[in-house]
Amino acid sequence: MNIGERIYNLRTAKNLSQGDLAEMLSVSRQSISKWENNSAMPDLEKIIKLSEIFDISIDELVKGGNAKTDPQPAPQPKVEYVQVVQKPMEGRKIAGIILLCMAFILTFGILLLTGSLGGFIYAIPFIVCGIICFTVKKHTGLVCCWSVYMIVDVLMQFFTGSSRGMAFNTLHYIRAVGGITINLVVSWIWLGLTGALVLWTAMVAKNAPIADRGKYRIKLIVGWMVYIVLYALRKVFNLLWFESMIVPFIMENNTMFVIINTIVNECIFVLFLVMIISTARYMLGVNKTEW
Repeated sequence: MNIGERIYNLRTAKNLSQGDLAEMLSVSRQSISKWENNSAMPDLEKIIKLSEIFDISIDELVKGGNAKTDPQPAPQPKVEYVQVVQKPMEGRKIAGIILLCMAFILTFGILLLTGSLGGFIYAIPFIVCGIICFTVKKHTGLVCCWSVYMIVDVLMQFFTGSSRGMAFNTLHYIRAVGGITINLVVSWIWLGLTGALVLWTAMVAKNAPIADRGKYRIKLIVGWMVYIVLYALRKVFNLLWFESMIVPFIMENNTMFVIINTIVNECIFVLFLVMIISTARYMLGVNKTEW
Protein backbone atom coordinates (compact mmCIF):
# COMPACT_ATOMS: atom_id res chain seq x y z
CA MET A 1 0.00 0.00 0.00
CA ASN A 2 1.38 3.42 -1.03
CA ILE A 3 0.99 6.72 0.82
CA GLY A 4 -1.87 7.88 -1.44
CA GLU A 5 -3.95 4.85 -0.58
CA ARG A 6 -3.19 5.26 3.13
CA ILE A 7 -4.36 8.91 3.05
CA TYR A 8 -7.57 7.84 1.28
CA ASN A 9 -8.26 5.01 3.75
CA LEU A 10 -7.53 7.17 6.79
CA ARG A 11 -9.70 10.03 5.44
CA THR A 12 -12.69 7.80 4.72
CA ALA A 13 -12.26 6.06 8.09
CA LYS A 14 -12.79 9.47 9.76
CA ASN A 15 -15.72 10.29 7.42
CA LEU A 16 -13.89 13.28 5.96
CA SER A 17 -14.36 14.50 2.41
CA GLN A 18 -11.48 15.74 0.31
CA GLY A 19 -12.79 19.27 0.85
CA ASP A 20 -12.90 18.79 4.64
CA LEU A 21 -9.34 17.48 4.73
CA ALA A 22 -8.18 20.25 2.39
CA GLU A 23 -9.71 22.90 4.66
CA MET A 24 -8.04 21.40 7.70
CA LEU A 25 -4.67 21.46 5.92
CA SER A 26 -5.21 24.85 4.25
CA VAL A 27 -4.74 23.37 0.79
CA SER A 28 -6.98 22.93 -2.22
CA ARG A 29 -9.17 19.91 -2.78
CA GLN A 30 -7.20 19.21 -5.95
CA SER A 31 -4.05 18.77 -3.83
CA ILE A 32 -5.77 16.09 -1.76
CA SER A 33 -6.91 14.38 -4.94
CA LYS A 34 -3.36 14.42 -6.36
CA TRP A 35 -1.94 12.96 -3.13
CA GLU A 36 -4.47 10.13 -3.12
CA ASN A 37 -3.80 9.44 -6.81
CA ASN A 38 -0.01 9.47 -6.13
CA SER A 39 0.46 12.15 -8.77
CA ALA A 40 1.91 14.42 -6.11
CA MET A 41 3.44 14.03 -2.66
CA PRO A 42 2.67 16.16 0.43
CA ASP A 43 5.60 18.10 1.83
CA LEU A 44 7.02 17.41 5.28
CA GLU A 45 4.87 20.05 6.99
CA LYS A 46 1.66 18.56 5.55
CA ILE A 47 2.77 15.02 6.48
CA ILE A 48 3.20 16.15 10.10
CA LYS A 49 -0.28 17.71 10.11
CA LEU A 50 -1.76 14.58 8.49
CA SER A 51 -0.24 12.40 11.23
CA GLU A 52 -1.82 14.70 13.84
CA ILE A 53 -5.26 14.69 12.14
CA PHE A 54 -5.28 10.91 11.75
CA ASP A 55 -3.63 10.38 15.15
CA ILE A 56 -0.91 8.14 13.83
CA SER A 57 2.86 8.39 13.69
CA ILE A 58 4.68 9.72 10.71
CA ASP A 59 6.21 6.26 10.17
CA GLU A 60 2.74 4.71 10.07
CA LEU A 61 1.59 7.30 7.56
CA VAL A 62 4.61 7.08 5.27
CA LYS A 63 5.64 3.43 5.65
CA GLY A 64 2.37 1.83 6.70
CA GLY A 65 1.74 -0.58 9.58
CA ASN A 66 2.48 0.13 13.24
CA ALA A 67 6.05 1.22 13.48
CA LYS A 68 5.98 1.03 17.26
CA THR A 69 4.51 -2.41 17.51
CA ASP A 70 5.84 -4.01 14.37
CA PRO A 71 7.92 -6.97 15.45
CA GLN A 72 11.56 -6.53 14.76
CA PRO A 73 13.15 -9.25 12.71
CA ALA A 74 15.00 -11.73 14.82
CA PRO A 75 18.75 -11.21 14.60
CA GLN A 76 20.36 -13.74 12.38
CA PRO A 77 23.22 -15.66 13.89
CA LYS A 78 26.54 -14.40 12.67
CA VAL A 79 28.28 -17.02 10.64
CA GLU A 80 32.02 -16.72 10.63
CA TYR A 81 33.80 -18.22 7.70
CA VAL A 82 37.30 -19.46 8.33
CA GLN A 83 39.37 -19.44 5.22
CA VAL A 84 41.65 -22.43 5.20
CA VAL A 85 44.77 -21.70 3.22
CA GLN A 86 46.66 -24.80 2.27
CA LYS A 87 50.34 -24.07 2.40
CA PRO A 88 52.05 -25.38 -0.71
CA MET A 89 54.74 -27.97 -0.22
CA GLU A 90 58.23 -26.52 -0.12
CA GLY A 91 60.34 -26.92 -3.22
CA ARG A 92 63.08 -28.79 -1.38
CA LYS A 93 60.59 -31.42 -0.18
CA ILE A 94 59.25 -31.85 -3.71
CA ALA A 95 62.83 -32.33 -4.88
CA GLY A 96 63.35 -34.88 -2.09
CA ILE A 97 60.34 -36.90 -3.21
CA ILE A 98 61.56 -36.87 -6.81
CA LEU A 99 65.06 -37.98 -5.78
CA LEU A 100 63.77 -40.83 -3.63
CA CYS A 101 61.48 -41.97 -6.45
CA MET A 102 64.44 -41.93 -8.84
CA ALA A 103 66.46 -44.03 -6.39
CA PHE A 104 63.60 -46.54 -6.16
CA ILE A 105 63.22 -46.74 -9.96
CA LEU A 106 66.97 -47.09 -10.48
CA THR A 107 67.40 -49.81 -7.87
CA PHE A 108 64.47 -51.97 -8.90
CA GLY A 109 64.94 -51.24 -12.60
CA ILE A 110 68.43 -52.70 -12.53
CA LEU A 111 67.21 -55.53 -10.30
CA LEU A 112 64.53 -56.49 -12.84
CA LEU A 113 66.89 -56.20 -15.80
CA THR A 114 69.95 -57.92 -14.37
CA GLY A 115 68.76 -59.65 -11.21
CA SER A 116 71.44 -57.78 -9.26
CA LEU A 117 71.20 -55.29 -6.40
CA GLY A 118 74.13 -53.38 -7.84
CA GLY A 119 71.74 -50.59 -8.75
CA PHE A 120 71.55 -49.70 -5.07
CA ILE A 121 75.12 -48.37 -5.26
CA TYR A 122 74.13 -45.97 -8.03
CA ALA A 123 71.01 -45.01 -6.08
CA ILE A 124 72.93 -44.02 -2.93
CA PRO A 125 73.51 -40.37 -4.05
CA PHE A 126 69.79 -39.99 -4.82
CA ILE A 127 68.81 -41.47 -1.44
CA VAL A 128 71.24 -39.28 0.48
CA CYS A 129 70.15 -36.11 -1.32
CA GLY A 130 66.49 -37.03 -0.88
CA ILE A 131 66.96 -37.36 2.88
CA ILE A 132 68.89 -34.07 2.98
CA CYS A 133 66.05 -32.28 1.17
CA PHE A 134 63.68 -33.32 3.96
CA THR A 135 65.99 -32.59 6.89
CA VAL A 136 68.19 -29.63 5.94
CA LYS A 137 66.40 -26.28 5.63
CA LYS A 138 69.31 -23.94 4.86
CA HIS A 139 71.67 -24.24 1.91
CA THR A 140 70.12 -27.57 0.94
CA GLY A 141 71.67 -27.56 -2.52
CA LEU A 142 75.17 -26.96 -1.16
CA VAL A 143 74.85 -29.78 1.37
CA CYS A 144 73.58 -32.12 -1.35
CA CYS A 145 76.49 -31.24 -3.61
CA TRP A 146 79.05 -31.94 -0.88
CA SER A 147 77.35 -35.23 0.04
CA VAL A 148 77.37 -36.43 -3.57
CA TYR A 149 80.94 -35.21 -3.93
CA MET A 150 82.19 -37.28 -0.98
CA ILE A 151 80.30 -40.39 -2.14
CA VAL A 152 81.59 -40.14 -5.70
CA ASP A 153 85.09 -39.33 -4.46
CA VAL A 154 85.21 -42.60 -2.50
CA LEU A 155 83.71 -44.63 -5.35
CA MET A 156 86.17 -43.14 -7.83
CA GLN A 157 89.11 -44.36 -5.79
CA PHE A 158 87.62 -47.86 -5.58
CA PHE A 159 86.48 -48.32 -9.18
CA THR A 160 88.57 -45.97 -11.37
CA GLY A 161 91.75 -45.17 -9.47
CA SER A 162 91.31 -41.45 -10.20
CA SER A 163 91.82 -38.99 -7.36
CA ARG A 164 92.74 -35.40 -6.60
CA GLY A 165 96.24 -36.53 -5.63
CA MET A 166 96.82 -37.77 -9.17
CA ALA A 167 96.20 -34.25 -10.49
CA PHE A 168 98.77 -32.81 -8.06
CA ASN A 169 101.33 -35.38 -9.26
CA THR A 170 100.65 -34.96 -12.97
CA LEU A 171 104.29 -34.89 -14.11
CA HIS A 172 105.23 -37.96 -12.08
CA TYR A 173 102.16 -39.82 -13.37
CA ILE A 174 102.91 -38.92 -17.02
CA ARG A 175 106.49 -40.16 -16.67
CA ALA A 176 105.28 -43.37 -15.04
CA VAL A 177 102.64 -44.29 -17.63
CA GLY A 178 104.21 -42.59 -20.62
CA GLY A 179 101.48 -40.06 -21.39
CA ILE A 180 98.14 -38.53 -20.49
CA THR A 181 95.39 -41.03 -19.67
CA ILE A 182 91.66 -40.83 -19.06
CA ASN A 183 92.25 -41.22 -15.32
CA LEU A 184 94.49 -38.15 -15.30
CA VAL A 185 91.91 -36.07 -17.21
CA VAL A 186 89.19 -37.19 -14.80
CA SER A 187 91.43 -36.25 -11.88
CA TRP A 188 91.90 -32.72 -13.20
CA ILE A 189 88.15 -32.32 -13.79
CA TRP A 190 87.50 -33.59 -10.27
CA LEU A 191 90.04 -31.14 -8.85
CA GLY A 192 88.28 -28.30 -10.67
CA LEU A 193 84.92 -29.35 -9.23
CA THR A 194 86.51 -29.45 -5.79
CA GLY A 195 87.72 -25.87 -6.17
CA ALA A 196 84.30 -24.71 -7.34
CA LEU A 197 82.59 -26.32 -4.33
CA VAL A 198 85.13 -24.81 -1.94
CA LEU A 199 84.59 -21.36 -3.47
CA TRP A 200 80.80 -21.71 -3.26
CA THR A 201 80.98 -22.81 0.36
CA ALA A 202 83.36 -19.99 1.27
CA MET A 203 81.03 -17.37 -0.26
CA VAL A 204 78.13 -18.78 1.77
CA ALA A 205 80.15 -19.08 4.99
CA LYS A 206 81.47 -15.51 4.87
CA ASN A 207 77.99 -14.19 5.67
CA ALA A 208 77.75 -16.22 8.88
CA PRO A 209 78.33 -13.98 11.93
CA ILE A 210 81.35 -14.57 14.16
CA ALA A 211 80.57 -13.85 17.80
CA ASP A 212 84.16 -13.53 19.06
CA ARG A 213 86.87 -13.03 16.45
CA GLY A 214 89.65 -13.48 18.99
CA LYS A 215 88.51 -16.96 19.96
CA TYR A 216 87.77 -17.76 16.34
CA ARG A 217 91.36 -16.85 15.40
CA ILE A 218 92.71 -19.18 18.10
CA LYS A 219 90.53 -22.01 16.77
CA LEU A 220 91.90 -21.40 13.28
CA ILE A 221 95.48 -21.60 14.50
CA VAL A 222 94.84 -24.81 16.45
CA GLY A 223 92.98 -26.35 13.54
CA TRP A 224 95.75 -25.63 11.07
CA MET A 225 98.34 -27.02 13.50
CA VAL A 226 96.34 -30.26 13.86
CA TYR A 227 96.03 -30.56 10.09
CA ILE A 228 99.77 -29.98 9.53
CA VAL A 229 100.69 -32.56 12.17
CA LEU A 230 98.36 -35.20 10.74
CA TYR A 231 99.51 -34.54 7.20
CA ALA A 232 103.17 -34.73 8.25
CA LEU A 233 102.64 -37.97 10.19
CA ARG A 234 100.96 -39.53 7.18
CA LYS A 235 103.87 -38.55 4.92
CA VAL A 236 106.45 -39.80 7.41
CA PHE A 237 104.59 -43.07 7.84
CA ASN A 238 104.48 -43.58 4.09
CA LEU A 239 108.21 -42.85 3.69
CA LEU A 240 109.57 -44.85 6.62
CA TRP A 241 107.32 -47.87 6.80
CA PHE A 242 105.90 -48.21 3.32
CA GLU A 243 108.09 -51.08 2.11
CA SER A 244 108.49 -52.86 5.46
CA MET A 245 104.85 -52.71 6.63
CA ILE A 246 102.46 -51.39 4.01
CA VAL A 247 103.61 -53.40 0.99
CA PRO A 248 103.28 -56.79 2.76
CA PHE A 249 99.91 -55.69 4.13
CA ILE A 250 98.75 -54.73 0.64
CA MET A 251 99.83 -58.06 -0.74
CA GLU A 252 97.75 -59.91 1.84
CA ASN A 253 94.83 -57.48 2.31
CA ASN A 254 94.51 -55.32 -0.77
CA THR A 255 90.82 -54.46 -0.28
CA MET A 256 91.30 -53.69 3.41
CA PHE A 257 94.25 -51.41 2.57
CA VAL A 258 92.21 -49.49 0.00
CA ILE A 259 89.42 -49.00 2.55
CA ILE A 260 91.76 -47.82 5.31
CA ASN A 261 93.75 -45.57 2.98
CA THR A 262 90.54 -44.05 1.60
CA ILE A 263 89.15 -43.36 5.06
CA VAL A 264 92.40 -41.70 6.20
CA ASN A 265 92.63 -39.62 3.03
CA GLU A 266 89.02 -38.48 3.28
CA CYS A 267 89.35 -37.54 6.95
CA ILE A 268 92.45 -35.43 6.30
CA PHE A 269 90.82 -33.90 3.23
CA VAL A 270 87.65 -33.00 5.16
CA LEU A 271 89.77 -31.33 7.85
CA PHE A 272 91.60 -29.41 5.13
CA LEU A 273 88.30 -28.26 3.62
CA VAL A 274 86.99 -27.13 7.00
CA MET A 275 90.11 -25.09 7.65
CA ILE A 276 90.13 -23.51 4.18
CA ILE A 277 86.45 -22.50 4.42
CA SER A 278 86.82 -21.28 8.03
CA THR A 279 89.84 -19.18 7.06
CA ALA A 280 87.98 -17.70 4.10
CA ARG A 281 85.05 -16.90 6.38
CA TYR A 282 87.35 -15.09 8.77
CA MET A 283 89.24 -13.17 6.07
CA LEU A 284 86.21 -12.14 4.02
CA GLY A 285 84.16 -11.20 7.06
CA VAL A 286 86.48 -8.58 8.54
CA ASN A 287 88.18 -5.37 7.41
CA LYS A 288 91.87 -5.55 6.61
CA THR A 289 92.53 -2.92 9.28
CA GLU A 290 91.45 -5.37 11.99
CA TRP A 291 94.37 -7.68 11.33
